[in-house]
Amino acid sequence: MSRGDKMKTKYLVISVLAFFIFIGIYSTQKNMQRSNPSSITVSEFKEKIQKAPKGTTITETYDGIVTYVSKDKKTFFVTHVNPNKSPIGEYIEDSQVTYKFVKEGGLFGNGFLILLGVFLLFVLLSAANRNRQPQPGQVQKKDSKLVYETPEVSLADVGGLNQETKTELMQIIDLFKNHEKAKSLGIKKPKGALLYGPPGTGKTLIAKAIAKELNAVFFAKSASSFMEMYVGVGSGRVREIFQIARSVATDEKPSLIFIDEIDAIAKKRGGRNSHEERENTLNELLKELDGVESNENVFFIAATNLYDSLDDAFKRSGRISNELYIGLPEEQGRLEILQIHKKDYKLSESTDKELPTVAKSIRGYSGADIEEMYSKAAKHAFNEGKEEIELVDIQHAIDRMVLGTQNQKLLDNDVQKRVAYHEAGHALIQALTFPNSIRKATIIPRGGALGFVAPIPKEIDLATHEELMDRLAMIVAGGVAEREIFGMHSVGVGGDVRQARQLIDAIVEIGVFEKDFELIYETKEIEKAKQHLFKSAVLRSTDYIKTHINILHKIAKALIEKETLDGEEIQQMVKIT
Repeated sequence: MSRGDKMKTKYLVISVLAFFIFIGIYSTQKNMQRSNPSSITVSEFKEKIQKAPKGTTITETYDGIVTYVSKDKKTFFVTHVNPNKSPIGEYIEDSQVTYKFVKEGGLFGNGFLILLGVFLLFVLLSAANRNRQPQPGQVQKKDSKLVYETPEVSLADVGGLNQETKTELMQIIDLFKNHEKAKSLGIKKPKGALLYGPPGTGKTLIAKAIAKELNAVFFAKSASSFMEMYVGVGSGRVREIFQIARSVATDEKPSLIFIDEIDAIAKKRGGRNSHEERENTLNELLKELDGVESNENVFFIAATNLYDSLDDAFKRSGRISNELYIGLPEEQGRLEILQIHKKDYKLSESTDKELPTVAKSIRGYSGADIEEMYSKAAKHAFNEGKEEIELVDIQHAIDRMVLGTQNQKLLDNDVQKRVAYHEAGHALIQALTFPNSIRKATIIPRGGALGFVAPIPKEIDLATHEELMDRLAMIVAGGVAEREIFGMHSVGVGGDVRQARQLIDAIVEIGVFEKDFELIYETKEIEKAKQHLFKSAVLRSTDYIKTHINILHKIAKALIEKETLDGEEIQQMVKIT
């Protein structure tokens, strides 16, 4: 906020306070008049009037307050009468007093004062709001603090990128720094980059790293900060950030403007979601990017999680030189991120060696998820009184992120036994059909689950019909195991059934059947195909469990004794038998 804005705000606050202080003093005086110790009854007041000498003043107000003031101003009495039927007129007929009637409800009454105060307050607030809005050609200085030093983050601190993305990033940096050399090939100097992809994949970190590599002054803002209720504010702020960036940019030290969540101002225009202020702001941004004024040493980066929602004019070729998809990291990328973030935490030597295994088990995790996993693991280690983070702490953090908090352990032996066989059924078929794909199995309740088997998902999964049926058999194996051991299944299969429905729907939708590659359109045929898939999965699961019933008993018994088994233990039981 500029000095002028601060002074205007100061005067506004003082004016408002002065008004309310005045109203308070006025009201207090009125109340004092009404409760004055010299107040007397109407009959006593009548006697005072009849005996009053010449020069005495009687003043009656519109609301029934009657005052008696002697000639020398030393004697003062107050009484109250019914303003609709005042007797004072009769009392003063034969007296020597001077009578006055004051219409306080008129121009200077309480109501007028309050309305006047509200009006003045409205005028002051309107003036303040106008002062906040940018005038044509005016650069607001209230956001001048957005100029930062060059970030300390380098590309070495960015992990999880595939090789193609890394190569393109280095090319962008090289072309911007050495654009004179590239001119001979007709290559233009890069204007900027649009980074898009899932949340938490490091788009902001990449922008900082590019600024570091370019030795650029870093300007960072969220797109939502450009949006205000006042028309013209957003476009004014866009002009401001580009003007300041141009003013400080040099060949040796360029400027980098980074706008995060760009979809807040660059959504597709028109239709139901049309918003005049947002569209004006986008138009101003497009004008600045087109380079009506030279952006020779200014590099622009925008980031979004919602690429498809962006306006076509913003994404058009030539406006932003490069578009980079920053996706979820693959296994090697996850290991890179694990290695980078471990510098901030104290891991045991054995845990450090197990990081490749951890990277395999956290498919689908973003860089932000991995950092959160480390944080939760460190908190768990601290609560356990440890000096180093162990693998069990990381496993606890993964479970916590996927399934929620741990609940009270199962105390009922019958329930514990049923849950153990249920989870043993899942674990058995998972180990038989997809070897070495179990991270752990447990009967310790967590979130809404009484137990669970945590698989290690494949990096790329192009499942055939046979593999999909094995997966379905594994999903329904909990209920099948319960029926085999206890004669009937429980409501604990609810989550399994929902998961099975989703997979069956997908199989039918894309036509991955055993014999034919076909699509079904008739509703009756669709329902028939789905029912057939479910029954086939139950039969397949039943066959697996009956054939390997001894292994089922071993896994269930081990779960009851230990409550948690890791994948290697389960796989070993399957191999031995």
